[in-house]
Amino acid sequence: LVYGGIVLATGYKFVYGANGLVTKTLSSIIPGLAPNWFQGFGAVLFIMTFACTSNHIMFLTNAVRSVDYHTIEAAKNMGASPLK
Repeated sequence: LVYGGIVLATGYKFVYGANGLVTKTLSSIIPGLAPNWFQGFGAVLFIMTFACTSNHIMFLTNAVRSVDYHTIEAAKNMGASPLK
């Protein structure tokens, strides 16, 4: 899990770093853009959120699929209303 984050951060630094493709493109569009605009906590937060969201969705989907129908039926009998 840690090595995946390191590889991911290195890849994003290659794309968004001071000499990255996105930074060069944005610098040509926005002349005053600092070359080190994508760094620090915000950059790590963006990278890890973007990369790990698919894992969380996969875990959530499998957890919802494994809910037994009897559990749903018991909740309805106890007064739960369906989601709309």
